Amino acid sequence: MVTMAAAVVEEVLRRQKAGCDWNWQPWTLVVYYLQIVAVKQLDRNGLQGNREFLVEVLMLSLLHHFNLVNLIGYCADGDKRLLVYECMALGSLEEIGDHACKDCNACTIEASTTKMKIAAGAAKGLEYLHDKADPPVIYKDFKSSNILLDDGFHPKLSDFGLAKLEPTGDKSHVSTRVIR
Repeated sequence: MVTMAAAVVEEVLRRQKAGCDWNWQPWTLVVYYLQIVAVKQLDRNGLQGNREFLVEVLMLSLLHHFNLVNLIGYCADGDKRLLVYECMALGSLEEIGDHACKDCNACTIEASTTKMKIAAGAAKGLEYLHDKADPPVIYKDFKSSNILLDDGFHPKLSDFGLAKLEPTGDKSHVSTRVIR
């Protein structure tokens, strides 16, 4: 895992020096053993800060479930902040949502089944976070752009920068205010 992440980071830095401008968009690279990964670079001038980067690394290092995206590695070198994820071939639900039924007159049973599969998988991811993770996690950024799909339409929740651990003991309040 560490070797693969280091190779990805090395390639990212090499391409940046060559003038590639990839900023916010996740993009993919082919690395050792032909594994395709997605790499997300933190925009130092953007809305996401070091705190969200650290929360994402910590959350995805501790949480493991079929319906959560897998963190393969990360880089925090100087002012570089990179996250290396498993690649989700179909992208986000938001990206494919508008195009899902444009070529047909009515949704087929297959399309309805796929939609239910996606909804059920996303719900299983939330159930794991809220009911089975120890301590439970409050996932504060549930939206179609954070539901990623593999080539079999299996959904995985992503973007844990705003997530919070549920309070334990005599602490009973968590602020759900989002500052952007």
